[in-house]
Amino acid sequence: MAAKRRRGTPAYLGCLAVKIFIQLVRFAPWRLSRTAAGLIARIGYRLDRRHRDIALEAVSRCFPEMSAADHLRIVKRCYRHICLAALEMARIATLSREQVAGLWRLTPEQADFFRTIHGQKDPHIFVTGHVGLWEMCGLGHTSMGYPLASIARPLDNDYINDLLDGIRGRFGQKILAKKGALRGAMRAIKEGTSIGMLLDQDAGKRGTFVPLFGRPASTLSTAAEMALRSGAKIACVAAWRDEESGCHRLRIGKILSPGKWQGDRDESYRNEVRRITAEYTLQIEEAVREHPEQWLWLHRRWKTRPPEEPASGSR
Repeated sequence: MAAKRRRGTPAYLGCLAVKIFIQLVRFAPWRLSRTAAGLIARIGYRLDRRHRDIALEAVSRCFPEMSAADHLRIVKRCYRHICLAALEMARIATLSREQVAGLWRLTPEQADFFRTIHGQKDPHIFVTGHVGLWEMCGLGHTSMGYPLASIARPLDNDYINDLLDGIRGRFGQKILAKKGALRGAMRAIKEGTSIGMLLDQDAGKRGTFVPLFGRPASTLSTAAEMALRSGAKIACVAAWRDEESGCHRLRIGKILSPGKWQGDRDESYRNEVRRITAEYTLQIEEAVREHPEQWLWLHRRWKTRPPEEPASGSR
């Protein structure tokens, strides 16, 4: 069941607090902001026992070859990563197009890739996960002057959702709400606009179960179905924070080219959807393995279990 959207005084005050936070970050020295993020992360790690336990359990399952100390290190750094991501988004909210583009460091090969697909009007479906500052995948793309339509679940607070969509849309990024987004996305592809979506959260009972770190994970197959209906290619990408250079970088994994499905949507079609979904989920896993401290471990990614599996151990 969808969460109830909120307006009214409490929601407005929540949005006002976010706006004040954005201005504080705007004028504070960045080194001081990073220090504050580390302090808040340490406090959060100690006090937030519920999510800490979820993260530790998931990390230990995904990296059994590592020591308990390594698991703790990843989770602690995950808390710091989340705090840094909040600060970075607040900072980006007031930056110019040129400044945002300066934070998004592509290799020459990556820059050529984007110039080519947009020059040839070859829209791609960009699939990513909550790795690094994931919003940079869209913000960096549009800061370079390339159009993008992103599918996103609206936040529960309408005022904050409008504020976030305003930040996303400053350079031309169009936001498609998840409900009914497929039709809008297909129209955008026909018009030559690429699509972006995050597909690494638990999809509930409607999801397709594919392996993630060796365990079945309920995953939305939206990108696979869009690719088979439109013939568009799927580009598996992920952002990651390069703190030494003070920028954000892009990982481009496999480019999947399933082609337009010509037959009936029968069992063969469903198997192809499952295969493609497993492919891009594996690419997200590989991005997480490269930067495990920059993933959203606090989310119960494996919460929904296959019908044939007992409900115990569902984190």
